[in-house]
Amino acid sequence: MPSTIHVDDVVIDEQQGQVEFTVRLDTPAVVAPGGALPSVRYALQGGTASSSTDFRYAEGFLAFAHGETQARI
Repeated sequence: MPSTIHVDDVVIDEQQGQVEFTVRLDTPAVVAPGGALPSVRYALQGGTASSSTDFRYAEGFLAFAHGETQARI
């Protein structure tokens, strides 16, 4: 059965200008048939904030290593 992904509340450090999200799996990551590990594609999107003035746009893939249950973006 595949893992369910959960995203914790955002942690904001305005002094450092950083935001961090912890992404969790409900079961440890395992190598699937074919050699794939769980991964998540992410992209930041502005709501009331603007990527040109309020934050730096970022996107990418977050990959879990074998046995991991959490990773950070």
